[in-house]
Amino acid sequence: MNRLYSFPEMPDLTGENFELRLNNCTTRKTVSDNYYEFCFFSSGRASFAIGSRKYNVAANTVILIPPEISHTITSTDSSSACRDITLRITPGFLHSLPGYSPDYDYFIHAAGSADAKYIYPLGSAAFHSICSRLFDLLQEINCNRFGKETKIRLCISEIIFDLNRIIYELDTPDKMKEHLQLNNGLIQYIERHLNEDLTIDQLARTFYISRSQILQTFKKNFGITVHQYITKRRLEMCRKALCQNTTITKIFRQYGFRDYTSFYRAFKKEYGISPKEYKISHIQPVQI
Repeated sequence: MNRLYSFPEMPDLTGENFELRLNNCTTRKTVSDNYYEFCFFSSGRASFAIGSRKYNVAANTVILIPPEISHTITSTDSSSACRDITLRITPGFLHSLPGYSPDYDYFIHAAGSADAKYIYPLGSAAFHSICSRLFDLLQEINCNRFGKETKIRLCISEIIFDLNRIIYELDTPDKMKEHLQLNNGLIQYIERHLNEDLTIDQLARTFYISRSQILQTFKKNFGITVHQYITKRRLEMCRKALCQNTTITKIFRQYGFRDYTSFYRAFKKEYGISPKEYKISHIQPVQI
């Protein structure tokens, strides 16, 4: 049994541009046409054939099929029904989605490469996250609220973006691991050398990477520049030290500030009071 969710009040979205189907069938053959097809397998097992290549698919699997590619999906599970939700969109519709950028095309390049990849087994959490987006889309199609067409496009845009992100992370585990190692290494190095004159050039030489890589790493992970991160960490260490019986001069020099004026301005900007005021209000009185 195939059910096509089509709505006469939105022929421009459910006709030429996109389709949303809930499938429960034994065999389904699709001829080549001008649609990207996304099959989300929620239960059962099936065989997916494209040309001379065959794949076995199971629950929590996504199949991504580019336009103009014929394929056949056949249920291989007699004990339970093979069910999937299929979203089909045209290239024109994909490129017209809100926020469209080259990031939306990652799966296109993966499927169109020499070692074309169409099958992506997802973890349960990732699969259910995508399915929740699909149910949001289905709910929006079924409603008749203000901004319906815009909301449908936003829902599909979120689905496509999330898919590209998940697929990228599945395809590049080594890059993700390398990125985390670099990030952790930079943070640990900075923490150990807060009392020194830290610069981007020095970090680049230490980790054998370019200045731009360091700048991008901090902007992506913390939303601030390297200099801002280092300053915040120095101020935090100084703030903690001000609660001890240590002179202000010794504290700011210990954590990399060259003079009191620059330390004073940075501290007051960050915490709203001067270092002296903070020390007076937080110093523990000596018990006699």
